[in-house]
Amino acid sequence: MEPGCERALASARNAPWLRGCKDLVCTQAAGYYVVEGCGAVAFYTVDGRQAEADPRFYDDAFSERIGVLRVICITGPVKIAALESMGTGLRGEVYEASAPPYGRLHVKVMRALEGHDRESRVLLFLSKSGFMLAPRLVCSMLYKGSDYIVVSESVEGEPLAHVFVESARLSISEGPVVPPEALHLGMALAALHRTLGSCVEEWCRQRPSTRSDVERWLARVSKRAEIIRGIARGLHEDEARIVKEAADALEDLSEGLLKELATRVEGRPSMLIHGDMHLYQVFKLPGGRLVFTDFEGEPSKEPGDPMELEPPERDIAALARSVDYARALAYMAAKGSDAWEAATGSPRELGGWLNAVIKAVVRGYREAGGPGALGEPAIFWLVERASYEAVYELKYATGLHPIPLEAIIRMQEGSDDVAKALGADSQP
Repeated sequence: MEPGCERALASARNAPWLRGCKDLVCTQAAGYYVVEGCGAVAFYTVDGRQAEADPRFYDDAFSERIGVLRVICITGPVKIAALESMGTGLRGEVYEASAPPYGRLHVKVMRALEGHDRESRVLLFLSKSGFMLAPRLVCSMLYKGSDYIVVSESVEGEPLAHVFVESARLSISEGPVVPPEALHLGMALAALHRTLGSCVEEWCRQRPSTRSDVERWLARVSKRAEIIRGIARGLHEDEARIVKEAADALEDLSEGLLKELATRVEGRPSMLIHGDMHLYQVFKLPGGRLVFTDFEGEPSKEPGDPMELEPPERDIAALARSVDYARALAYMAAKGSDAWEAATGSPRELGGWLNAVIKAVVRGYREAGGPGALGEPAIFWLVERASYEAVYELKYATGLHPIPLEAIIRMQEGSDDVAKALGADSQP
């Protein structure tokens, strides 16, 4: 084995996205060493350093000297002068790049190959459409048909989640404090949906949801109930009991309520949507502009295809679920509680805040002509989103799984205040 591959493999074995992977393969590409394994990829320099942290790698990629990468740029020549790591996770890492005359750029490296290029496609479409509430795409790199690196306009602002959590925290002692950003968020989401709904390319063209679509979505929720039940078997007895209760409630919802709502979902427009809409995906810039980020779809969406078209109600429901997370996080911060206590206590103390905030978001969405509906179509997706959240939180052991699990149980009991806030009106 070449020394370059030996160094690359030694580095890869310590990387979070390849740690524990035994089937690593090293190949060469234009002077770089490519390590693949367990559905992830990483490029290394000859001395075993991560290539994506080196500006010279981008010179080679943008000049199309690295033949295994497909590069798409919508600006003029880009030269990255320096990179600063902004964080590393299990699925990749983020850099901030200096690239005169473009200024600061956001470089997202997706180590986990998802088998699709959703984020680069969506950003390319939004950029060409002149949409101002999303980062402008600069360049993207695909490896074997998957988004690998996405370079876009840097978003320098505050996640909207911070604004909502703080308003919820203040509401514990002062009564419901609704941030003005709630109304603006609804208006921004409506603008996003209107723009995405105008896409006429084959991969994103709007069409009515069919019976087979609805049956696939119902099966998705049932499958997630099985996954949750399987995870429960590996937990200690007290926690396993509640997790299993949530799995049973989700199965009951999929066989009961969701099937009853199926006729209201069938025929609704399926279109390109954000796909993972929550308050940490929306940034408030210093001037007040809201910007949506991260269009790759839900990470670890199982079962499901991130490229599939879905109704805009799914984004509305996901955003409402994120408001539930915000009040739970606020409760945890204010009370010093754990997620279990927050998941049950925050609805009692912050039910009025949640209702007022969701109503403000919905009002902004309607005033701006958003195409999504409330009522029964939104309730269908509220359950589906909570099922995704439960699987995600349990799978990655974030400690936040009580929030969606308790919500699922409340939905099955008919007492969920998020569902009540969204179910008040079924008109678009």
